[in-house]
Amino acid sequence: GIDCGSIYLVDEAGGLDSVAHIGLTPAFAGAVSYLPPESHKSQFVREGRTAYMRYDELNFDPRIPADVRSQESILSLAVLPISYQSIVIADLTLGSHTLFGFSGEVRDVLEAVAAQLGATLARIKTEKHAFLMHIKSRCNIFIAVIPPKPRLTIRISATVFHSKHWKT
Repeated sequence: GIDCGSIYLVDEAGGLDSVAHIGLTPAFAGAVSYLPPESHKSQFVREGRTAYMRYDELNFDPRIPADVRSQESILSLAVLPISYQSIVIADLTLGSHTLFGFSGEVRDVLEAVAAQLGATLARIKTEKHAFLMHIKSRCNIFIAVIPPKPRLTIRISATVFHSKHWKT
């Protein structure tokens, strides 16, 4: 299932600043902790399009060492821009080390979660310090979707840190 992911905030320059992650090796999490505005992923996210892809089909950023990418062994990714008032303010990227793709049902749930996060992140982004303290104490999201068959449960937890790239 979905076993790793990151939440990025879009900074003033248009780069992506990771504020939470789970299920990633320390080397990979460090390599992707900040993606500058000119990176392929930052540009893609700012366009506001959702994407589901196999990890091996990505246009890899040369700033991420090849050995770090290969050791991570991610098979598939979901890149979900988070918008508020038609402006992309963040990104939810989720991945799987075991699946080569995401079903339509899972995609619907992920897109609904991303849509709900926009207003929440916009409100608390103005209170960065309070947000970080709150999320550190409660860093758990639980989503359960119970259609007639099959049962789908997604649980996302995150490790949160204060990014050196944030201006407070």
